[in-house]
Amino acid sequence: MFIILANNIESRILIFVAVILSNPTHISKIKFVQSIAACAVAGGLVLGHFPAFMSVGAILLCACGILLNTSKDWRNTIFIAFALFWLWQLISGFWCDDISGWQAEVTRKISFILIPAGLLVCTARLVKSILITFCLAVLLVAILSVGNYFIHYDEVNLQITKSIGMPIISQLSHIYFSILNGLAALLCIHLWNLSNRKNIFWIVASIILIICLHILSSRTGLVAFYITSFLLLIQLVIVKKRWKMALLIGITALLLPVAGYYTTTSFRNRIDNTVEDMDHYFNGKYLNYYSISMRFEAWKICGYIFEKHPIIGVGVSDLPNAMTKEYDAKKIQNEVRIYEAHNQYLEQLADLGIIGFLTLIFILYTIVKGRGSSFWVVSVLGMFATAFLFESVLESHNGIAAFALFGTLVVASKKL
Repeated sequence: MFIILANNIESRILIFVAVILSNPTHISKIKFVQSIAACAVAGGLVLGHFPAFMSVGAILLCACGILLNTSKDWRNTIFIAFALFWLWQLISGFWCDDISGWQAEVTRKISFILIPAGLLVCTARLVKSILITFCLAVLLVAILSVGNYFIHYDEVNLQITKSIGMPIISQLSHIYFSILNGLAALLCIHLWNLSNRKNIFWIVASIILIICLHILSSRTGLVAFYITSFLLLIQLVIVKKRWKMALLIGITALLLPVAGYYTTTSFRNRIDNTVEDMDHYFNGKYLNYYSISMRFEAWKICGYIFEKHPIIGVGVSDLPNAMTKEYDAKKIQNEVRIYEAHNQYLEQLADLGIIGFLTLIFILYTIVKGRGSSFWVVSVLGMFATAFLFESVLESHNGIAAFALFGTLVVASKKL
């Protein structure tokens, strides 16, 4: 009856699952819901047309965690790290001026509690299901987005020359999707390893994703992918002692961007636009709508804000107002003003001070100490830690969910 009375699909799903979970002794049912919820979150990261996937999935995951977790599980370091990260943002409400903005931010970032809570107990089978769902979703969206690029070839290439991002078919930001694209390309290799190198599909999928990453040509994802690949090469040499394999992959990685420049118009336009952008900034030319130049200005502004509020920052929702005051004080033209750091580390320092910054570093440190394989750890840590240098990833619902999901899986999963 309650299901019939519910006025939207999300409410009906939650009520239906609540009925299933009403008897906590039915462990198999709880784990089934956990699997569906986790895969919904993994797919929802990519499928921007269905935001309810992430919201409902995160709530259901937390409900499953409450029923499955023991007191020992709740003491898992990764859950504590994410909880501290969110708690400090909650506490920042005491000195925020924009209370409504603070409430919205804290509510949006509750996924840092909900998602880890639901994955502290997870089997290897569940982890593989999540990875497969995520990689297939990214692969689908990447292929469709590349197809859309070729359909609107001239129009999109003109946009790239003006520092405008490539449109993504699922309506995600091109920056966020590029990060997920690069991560999925690496995780496909991990899935191939998990299949004892028998399932060639995952190698083919990884190659397709790498090609799509270059055609879609978002700088943040490309830089994060190449830096992470370099870290994996170091791991291959130092840990695995596979010099010949590392050399072959290294040469391929060096030739890939060269080949991309001469064969892919979008990639070439992005490189040329980047060079022009840097030239405008360092030679004092007009900066209007040059994205890198605008970011450099935003980084300097956030540095000034941190100098004035080094311990606790200005508060999680007050950064735009603080940036406006600094822009006005420095007499920076309106056309180059952006009101977020586009750098997660600087965002933490300006928003939440050195304490907030350290809560983020604690999460990254916990991932480094994760129990997963070296490839698993380096792929997740490298992609996110590098992307944080060029984008405020954790100021987006998709970025929040992705970091919470994969950060928790690396630490809480069985060794894969």
